Amino acid sequence: MSLDVLRSRTSRREEPLGAHLPDPIVSRADGIDPEHEALLADSVGPALLVVLDTLAPAERLAFVLHDLFAVPFDEITPDAFLTASRDGDFDALLAVLDPDVVLRADSTAVHAGASRKVCGALAGHRSARGRNTMQQKITPNLWFDTEAEEAAGFYTAVFRNSRIVNVTHYTEAGPRPAGTVMTVEFELDGQRFVGINGGPQFTFDEAVSFQIDCDTQDEVDYYWERLSEGGEEGPCGWLKDRYGLSWQVVPAGMEELVADPDPERAQRAMQAMFGMSKLDIAALRSAADGVPTT
Repeated sequence: MSLDVLRSRTSRREEPLGAHLPDPIVSRADGIDPEHEALLADSVGPALLVVLDTLAPAERLAFVLHDLFAVPFDEITPDAFLTASRDGDFDALLAVLDPDVVLRADSTAVHAGASRKVCGALAGHRSARGRNTMQQKITPNLWFDTEAEEAAGFYTAVFRNSRIVNVTHYTEAGPRPAGTVMTVEFELDGQRFVGINGGPQFTFDEAVSFQIDCDTQDEVDYYWERLSEGGEEGPCGWLKDRYGLSWQVVPAGMEELVADPDPERAQRAMQAMFGMSKLDIAALRSAADGVPTT
């Protein structure tokens, strides 16, 4: 149902195209006054608009499906649909889609729309999965000795919106014992990774690190504490986790401070950063402003 159409009812006016004709005489066998019925019907639109505007999106969807399409409440699962869509859980999404659903995808500045409508739950599921997969062209592969599954469990516990996607095992073909974990595919806040149990030949070092952009100092504190536990704190916002993988935990506004157009402010912020382990954005701003530390 379009809310814009409902809103337009109060302002829409119609003018006759030709000479005015006498109003027809309308009568009904059931005795209902046609004029009263028309006025009542016209008043329902604004009233319904007021009701819909007070509801949350999920409540609005449930209201429309139940009252206009006679869908039983126990068959309406807007929260399940929204959760599955947001988390990229395609199996859960398939479970709540009607078998006759039709998918139409509009183009955006980043992704091209579907060239034709996609009919059927399974076809829509496959189309959505393909579109989601193509959003990430590069997948980091992390080489472990034997800890890939353990590390994936640790990382998915640290980052929100994370999950283990798939685990594969070595077969009799080797080169490691059959049945042991070979690869673990996992997502961290929507970013796909693959962990490989390849052996002790290669280890992590600071030549490769992953940067975490944090909106608040509380977020900086959280990731610093969780990821450095069992690992090693480094300078300038760098740390190593318990598996030796390097991370940079960076607060919002850091780049602007060290690239300030005022060279003296930028120099003071940079010098303060060199003296820090975990970055403190308030202290960095104070240093840039020339406020002495207490």
